[in-house]
Amino acid sequence: WDMYARGTIVGLTRGAKKEHIVRAALESIAYQSYDVMKAMEQDSGIKLTEIKVDGGASANNFL
Repeated sequence: WDMYARGTIVGLTRGAKKEHIVRAALESIAYQSYDVMKAMEQDSGIKLTEIKVDGGASANNFL
């Protein structure tokens, strides 16, 4: 963990709105969750059929 790490959002145009950034953030959570699930399946050799989640993002129907 690097508390001084920086990030960037690539591909923004003048037409980008906050809604686009929010959607991109939600999509990144979904993709990262998928990557973690696939890594768990590979490491364990067990096919995951469901996951249980908690926290604020879990209440978002988009995810």
